[in-house]
Amino acid sequence: MTDLIVVPQAAHWHRLKGLVLDSVSSPITKRVYNLGLDEFFAWYELESRALDQDTCIKILGECAFLPAGPIGIVNLRAIPEGLNAKQAERFLRKEGRRLAASRGWRDPEAEHQTCPQDVHS
Repeated sequence: MTDLIVVPQAAHWHRLKGLVLDSVSSPITKRVYNLGLDEFFAWYELESRALDQDTCIKILGECAFLPAGPIGIVNLRAIPEGLNAKQAERFLRKEGRRLAASRGWRDPEAEHQTCPQDVHS
């Protein structure tokens, strides 16, 4: 079973940050991680996206582009800036395989599958 975790709300980000900080024992490292994560979350919230994460994940799932293992990473930040929702969907359907392929975690069976076009239009 593949579990994909999308963390859209600030309260959940802070829970996730707590898990990361609890896994670090050095006080100095913990302080640096805390500052870095705060900066990352602030930057991430300011970024505008044509499609929300749930929609992106749904499209990638329809195309069988999601990682096959129990844990996987999909780089949604690789979606080019400035696209409208329809252009972003086309990008995901055409290039979505490489968003998960950079780490080699995609399903090898999905290599030759085609993706339906414009399901959400």
